[in-house]
Amino acid sequence: SSSSGNMDVLDMRDLLGGASHTGTNPGNIADFLHFDHSGSDTIIHVSTTGGFASGYSSAVENETIVLKGVDLTANGSQTDAQIITQLLTSGQLHLH
Repeated sequence: SSSSGNMDVLDMRDLLGGASHTGTNPGNIADFLHFDHSGSDTIIHVSTTGGFASGYSSAVENETIVLKGVDLTANGSQTDAQIITQLLTSGQLHLH
């Protein structure tokens, strides 16, 4: 939750040790997270080693998070960097 009320937060501190960003700039977080839209859900693909630096590859994915009934992708139209920026701006992604 936040001081402005209750909201969902993705706490990735234990998964993304090598991820870095400054403020709401996504930095290298997209090397670790890839977002897909499936039906009414968002699937977050995670590479704890930053293996998505050259783009998403299931070969380096080692965690998957499904957000049921949540579309972070604007029906598949937003990039990973746009979604990450939105999550950082709203305080819904914690890395430190």
